[in-house]
Amino acid sequence: MRRRLFPQMRVDENLRMGAFSARARAQAGRNLDRVFCLFPRLAERRAQRAGTLSGGRMDLEGAAGDLAGRDEIRKAYLGA
Repeated sequence: MRRRLFPQMRVDENLRMGAFSARARAQAGRNLDRVFCLFPRLAERRAQRAGTLSGGRMDLEGAAGDLAGRDEIRKAYLGA
């Protein structure tokens, strides 16, 4: 998996970068809350610099970042 992170930015800042469409920006806070519900280990590390995460956690944040910017996060959150 190719990691698309900014290593000097915090975990939460990287996740917000996924919300670049107007619709995703409007729902960024709610989407971020849902991502942290899906990935509680990332919630614990939200203030940590992304570059200091383990390789597996970086992969997890990359996947979470994709979800944070998608409108389909509701489906993933609800298990649909």
